[in-house]
Amino acid sequence: SYEDDPFEQEEFSMLNSVKITKNAIEIKSTCREYTLNTSNLNDNEKTTIVELLKKQNYDNRFTIQIA
Repeated sequence: SYEDDPFEQEEFSMLNSVKITKNAIEIKSTCREYTLNTSNLNDNEKTTIVELLKKQNYDNRFTIQIA
C-alpha cells in the first residue's frame, strides 16, 4: 500500500510554515524541516525572499513569521 511508503507520502507534503530570523530561514512541511543559513545575504536579498514567499502564499495555506 502507498500509505506505508514514506517516499510516496512526500508527494503530498505541504508547506506548513516559514520563519525568517536575522540569520536563518526555518521551513517546516508535513514531512520535513529545513534550516537555511542566510547570514551571507544582504537586506535587499532578504526582502526579496519575503516578497516572493508572500506571493506564493496567496491562499494563506502556510504561515510566514518574521522575527
